[in-house]
Amino acid sequence: MTNNEKFLDLYNQLENLIRQTYGPMSSAVAFEISLLRRSRNQREQNLAEDLDSIRLLRNFLVHTAKVDNENLANVNYHLIEVLEEIIAHIENPPHAFDKAIPENKLFRGYLDSSVKEIMTDMHVKGYSQVPILDRENHLLGVFSESVMASYLLRNNEIISFDNLTMKDLMDYLPIHKHSIERYLVLNRYATVEDMAEEFSESKKKHGKRLVMGIFTDNGRADGHVIGAIVPSSLFED
Repeated sequence: MTNNEKFLDLYNQLENLIRQTYGPMSSAVAFEISLLRRSRNQREQNLAEDLDSIRLLRNFLVHTAKVDNENLANVNYHLIEVLEEIIAHIENPPHAFDKAIPENKLFRGYLDSSVKEIMTDMHVKGYSQVPILDRENHLLGVFSESVMASYLLRNNEIISFDNLTMKDLMDYLPIHKHSIERYLVLNRYATVEDMAEEFSESKKKHGKRLVMGIFTDNGRADGHVIGAIVPSSLFED
């Protein structure tokens, strides 16, 4: 099989794969180009531009490939490699968990953790949210500035932080009780593309910013926490 023949065969495979993955459409490759261009990953943006050039070359080869039975253009093998990379990208999309903070590196608190100490660490390390777990790594909630604000607004008396623990804030910690921020529990197979959409569309769809995705071993809130992801780690190249 010549490079030109392999190129056209791979292009047809790509078109079919896009339609199988995303549904029937007339311009499958143009659709994939638009997806790659929206990515914040530089490699995927580069693939979008390569694929746009490939689309133009494919149309040229199909409609005016030969004159007097001679090829007017011969495909560079690099373009075949690009097509193979894009096909592999669709067949095995990158998982958000691969970009997550793993459980053993996750800054967390427990019900007996000192609120003052957690807040000090948050300030020093630049954290905005801290998952609160039990000793078996089940998610109990998330501590954030909004949790502290809610607690202070309800408790008007002067509060000493010296003996305050996360247990005292338990009414405000569960993720469904956060009024201005949103948290999402995920399984390890959530894709980067799906996670990126969740982060970018959350405010419009749910009225609250999605600030953290929390991975559990069973993808449910009653599972063991195995990692977490925030927008800054998802969109790193």
